[in-house]
Amino acid sequence: MEFKSVSIYVTPDEDLFILSRGISRKWGGAIIDIERYRFLEKSYTDDMLETCVLEAFEDWNSIEPADELKPTAIEKILKIKGYLKAVKRMSYINVEWDSDEGYKIIPTKNNGKKGFVHLEEEAISIGGTVRDGNLAHAIRTAIIKSK
Repeated sequence: MEFKSVSIYVTPDEDLFILSRGISRKWGGAIIDIERYRFLEKSYTDDMLETCVLEAFEDWNSIEPADELKPTAIEKILKIKGYLKAVKRMSYINVEWDSDEGYKIIPTKNNGKKGFVHLEEEAISIGGTVRDGNLAHAIRTAIIKSK
């Protein structure tokens, strides 16, 4: 089975940071955000959202994640020291794809000092084909569930 994952950080202004991810050899195969990202301002369209997410999937594992876990990719992108400080007041969505099940969009809850907790029971599966805005609709739904 093949697997890929993308992180979406949603700012309080509803802008999006879409980060590609990769597999860390040093950390035993942990999946970690890498410093390849796209930024969408609040007024993004469904087409823009889907294009950016699919491009982020293309960048899956394209660079080795940093051996050091700190600072994280989002800290470096935002130029804010400390992960919890960087993501304070943000929402987070995990978008996964695997060759067996297709796309799964997982909302999370920001638990402050404990970070983001995946709401697996709220996950949205759309199968293996992106069409008619189904990926964008699922992501927008997950954003609402993550607030």
